Amino acid sequence: MPFMTENYLRSICNAIEPGRGVVAKIDNRAEPLAAVYPREAGTDFRTALAGCDFSLQTLVHHLVTSGKLLEISVTEQERRLFRNVNNVSDVDATIADG
Repeated sequence: MPFMTENYLRSICNAIEPGRGVVAKIDNRAEPLAAVYPREAGTDFRTALAGCDFSLQTLVHHLVTSGKLLEISVTEQERRLFRNVNNVSDVDATIADG
């Protein structure tokens, strides 16, 4: 997430509560790298890794339903912060979009 800003990350941190972290969400999809996980989620991570479903979406959904994560909706303006740049075509698209 090369376009992520310190201000956005601080806003996520401001929403943290004891025992409950925060995850950004775009539409119906969690952004698991833009998240702060509570220490209490450690067991959930170990359980997921010991199983056969390694999807972070599944794990994040479980953490949200169990109250260990709060979802924060990403606004239309903030979506640009989550743009991925994984290869040359992504760089080209980013340049074309300004």
